[in-house]
Amino acid sequence: MNVFQLLAIDHVKANTLLNEIASSSEYDIAMRARLCSELKRELELHSEGEKAHFYPALKRHPETSEFVQDALRVHDRMETALADIEDCPPDSREFLEKVGKLEELLLLHVQQEETEIFPTAERTFSPNESNVIAEKIAAMRPTRLQPAE
Repeated sequence: MNVFQLLAIDHVKANTLLNEIASSSEYDIAMRARLCSELKRELELHSEGEKAHFYPALKRHPETSEFVQDALRVHDRMETALADIEDCPPDSREFLEKVGKLEELLLLHVQQEETEIFPTAERTFSPNESNVIAEKIAAMRPTRLQPAE
């Protein structure tokens, strides 16, 4: 599995969790709390892997280095939105608004990566480099969160 496949799987997982949160009942506080905790963990692992291995690889190539600053800004905004969700009671009216804001930012992140960054990086990185980056990111994760090959 290469880095683009690995990160795309993360995008699907995060989007799925956001959809589950958005469709959950305001009365099922325990479920919302569990889903938010799982989403936070998934996004943190995704972000840590990108920041430690993917973005530095993008910086090493002139064709892809321009993408890094913008991607990091979106990550910062997503982290702030996630913190806002954590600070909000799951049964409050504002909760789903905050989830919606995070969902917008996640969609922006996914769109940037999957339509702009990934295609350029796929043309730029060697197949070996793509695989090595994926292995390094996967090694940072608990075994249960590593995708099957």
